[in-house]
Amino acid sequence: ATGSGTVTDVDGNYVLNNAPPNGTLEFSYVGMKTQSVQVNGRTVIDVVMAEDSELLDELVVTALGIKRDKKALGYAVQGVSSDVFKTRPTNTLSALAGVVSGLQVISSGGNMGGSSRVTLRGINSITGNNQPLYVIDGVPLDNTDLNTSLTINGSAGKDVGSTIQDINPDDVAEVSVLKGPSAAALYGSRAANGVILITTKRGTTEQGKINVELNTGIEFENIARLPERQKLYGGGYNTTFSTATIDGREYKIVDYASDESWGPKLDGTPVLHWYNLDPEYPSDYLKPEPWVYPKHDVTYFFKTGVSNTNNISLSQSSDKHSIRLSLTNRNVTGTVPNSSLDRNSVNISGSTNGKYVSFFGTFNYLKNKSLGRPWTGASNRNIILEAYQWGMVQIDYKKLQEYKRPDGTPRAWNRTGYRNTVEDERTKYIDNPYWSAYESYLEEDRDRLYGNVGIEITPSDWLSVTGRINGDVYQYNSQDRIAVYSRSQSSYSEYSQKYNEFNYELLATITKNWGDHSLVSNIGTNYLQRKRRISDVVTSGGLIVPNFYSLTNATSTIINPITGFYDKALASVYGSASYGWRSTVYVEGTLRNDWSSTLPKGNNSYLYPSLTSSVILSELSGLKNSNWLSFAKLRLGWAQVGNDTDPYQLYKVYESLPAINGNIAYTLPSQLNNLNLKPEITSSVETG
Repeated sequence: ATGSGTVTDVDGNYVLNNAPPNGTLEFSYVGMKTQSVQVNGRTVIDVVMAEDSELLDELVVTALGIKRDKKALGYAVQGVSSDVFKTRPTNTLSALAGVVSGLQVISSGGNMGGSSRVTLRGINSITGNNQPLYVIDGVPLDNTDLNTSLTINGSAGKDVGSTIQDINPDDVAEVSVLKGPSAAALYGSRAANGVILITTKRGTTEQGKINVELNTGIEFENIARLPERQKLYGGGYNTTFSTATIDGREYKIVDYASDESWGPKLDGTPVLHWYNLDPEYPSDYLKPEPWVYPKHDVTYFFKTGVSNTNNISLSQSSDKHSIRLSLTNRNVTGTVPNSSLDRNSVNISGSTNGKYVSFFGTFNYLKNKSLGRPWTGASNRNIILEAYQWGMVQIDYKKLQEYKRPDGTPRAWNRTGYRNTVEDERTKYIDNPYWSAYESYLEEDRDRLYGNVGIEITPSDWLSVTGRINGDVYQYNSQDRIAVYSRSQSSYSEYSQKYNEFNYELLATITKNWGDHSLVSNIGTNYLQRKRRISDVVTSGGLIVPNFYSLTNATSTIINPITGFYDKALASVYGSASYGWRSTVYVEGTLRNDWSSTLPKGNNSYLYPSLTSSVILSELSGLKNSNWLSFAKLRLGWAQVGNDTDPYQLYKVYESLPAINGNIAYTLPSQLNNLNLKPEITSSVETG
């Protein structure tokens, strides 16, 4: 009959009853060119579909990894191709800056793989966590900020970044950004701030052949700009020099015990600089040099950073299977001395496709090692703070490269005095930046493994059932040191964090088309288990032996090591249904309920729905053949997303204290917790 239709099975077979012998069959599929074929009395008609590049550009990955036609969605989703990652940024997220509307990416400059603050549509949560959820091939990834509280509040420390920087740009095939609660509702409380879905590359080559792909790239990084400095006056508190008689001769002496540049005018007057006061360096000792702005100012300290990336991938596919193996090495030399990053990653993905049963899996392993991240914040080892707040403009940074005397003590521009004594040679305010870079540095290593395995059962052409296990496991270790003879007390610390998260999922999907109608429905369940273990141990009272970094090298017994554990579980059920009529009108609803272990028993269950709709105005009869309108869509959506809290926010717990006469001591914190916490519910209405 005219207007009747059918849907193929997974192998492309179809049956259409009562097709008129002189009729026309129209074959269509999302992302493929629609083809019209005359029946001409035939009973068997085979058609090979061809991709429609224009339509493919409109396909986006939505919640649960399902590809949908963008025009059918009633919420905001934006797709990003892998082209933006061709520059192979050290921090993958920085490539999204300025590409996705409503997405703000603030990256730390001049730091190898430092932190990126990513927000979608601004601040959404009162919990302080406004980061989106990251999902790679269906695996939710942890994005913990590994920085200490000192780094976060700007007091001191080093920016070690967050764990999401482990994403390898060479393996990214496409990115979809789910911007609002309507788009992300099915992912639950973790998606209250939106979702960034990342799909990695698969084995998609000519059938039966092995495809080998090699990529190499090199990137150079320079400091773009630094604050301007006045160049008329040098260091000191007064406009005149003091004098000193050394070995029977009078010299003009620079007031290096000050930390400001309100001193004498830089007019070329011969003076003794800090490097003219050390007898261990006879070529400079007691040889006055002009009082001028230096040839090698603070810009000399920063070098050209170089990043080398090499990637090789092998892939093969057929009707029944696909597999891809990718190996990547990235080596980075930072812009500050003695800083480097080495990152190796392995990506394996594969699938087997049967008539009723298919298996799939992904495996990602990453190894990160870094050395010498720059100091930040108000630390007296922060080069920017030294040069622009506490430094002197006449300092020659090339001279600072000779930062250590033969006896191992540091040479610094801000000496306590001009005499050749231990006290006068002591650093008064701030360490030589080269001493900080080569002696007081941070070492890090992180191993991470994430991926999934799953099975998909398709008992009919309209029903599929998928089960999968997603896992994300990593361990981060760091060793930080402040060398003996530094301005601050020498110390050595070891920090370790172990994390694992597993998600167990079961999802059933129904896809039906009849006449002018279409229906896509999902129902599923998820169980999340998360564990985190933290250990932080710091020496006490300084170090005994210089250049020997061990917890046993402390002058005092370590009395208050920090350990912590955090466990969380979340059980969920969810469902969605999307109805379409004549590829013109779409209505979609979702419903999810979570049970969180971090909330009190009476309030640990929370239900939240969403409802969206869209109308393709350009498909309406009065506008469909219009010459002045190519495409127009009206969408309206309402959604709620629930959110819980971190573990152990309900009850007061004991905190350890330093041991008293060998006895273990604990105390209760003075801050009260809230036993009646309720889930946070974020509501949104959007249209466009």
